[in-house]
Amino acid sequence: VVRQPVISISPKAVVSLGEEINFQCKTQDQPAKFYLQKAGDSILNWAMRSTRNVGDYSISCTSWEHAGHYSCSYALLQSPFLLSAPSDDIFLLLTKPRISISPSGSVALGAEVKIWCEIQYGTAVFYLYKAGDPTHQLPMKSHFNKGEFCINNVSWTHKGNYSCAYAFAESPFLFSPHSDLLELQPSGAVFVLLSSSLVLQYLCLAVFFLLLSFGAVLWYKKKRDGMYLLERKGCNAAYSGLGWDAWGVGRK
Repeated sequence: VVRQPVISISPKAVVSLGEEINFQCKTQDQPAKFYLQKAGDSILNWAMRSTRNVGDYSISCTSWEHAGHYSCSYALLQSPFLLSAPSDDIFLLLTKPRISISPSGSVALGAEVKIWCEIQYGTAVFYLYKAGDPTHQLPMKSHFNKGEFCINNVSWTHKGNYSCAYAFAESPFLFSPHSDLLELQPSGAVFVLLSSSLVLQYLCLAVFFLLLSFGAVLWYKKKRDGMYLLERKGCNAAYSGLGWDAWGVGRK
């Protein structure tokens, strides 16, 4: 019975760009020829350097193209065309997904922004982190190799530095290192609008009080004129009641 081989990566399965790694494929069977496979790669089998029951494959300088899922298989020397079942998959993660924001630059309070987290290869699950609370994960809406997080109404509570990380769906607890930090800086544009609104309100209040004062002046003037007319009518009545004799004027 041809046993399933075991695959491993050294020094670790999460590496930085440009770092050297080594795949190792091992079996307990007799000396064999080993092959490395990468999921989705057009080259079905990469020949590994075989030494008895161990195969090695080195990548001297990792790039984004090397990220992904790997497995290995082997063929016994006496049966070179009979490959074993592939090993379980192992996941090679590369550091620092790219983080970006749209729109870029200063963001107005109340505006909508989208934060993106992106890798060059593979389908992954993405998470957003805010500096100061590294354990709190904000799940991002994942689209294959890109994650999206939408903030519909930016407020001062959203101000801060953000980073993102990812994990392949097949290995959801193996997280990549965080991206570079991205700063979200709300601007005071909404306060400018608010100030303009307050100025308009104050202007309306000033006009209201001006009209109210003008109305009060008119009412007072009308009342004063009315009292003056009443006084004149009273005087005229008094004069007419006295008669000519009261004034010492004789009648002819």
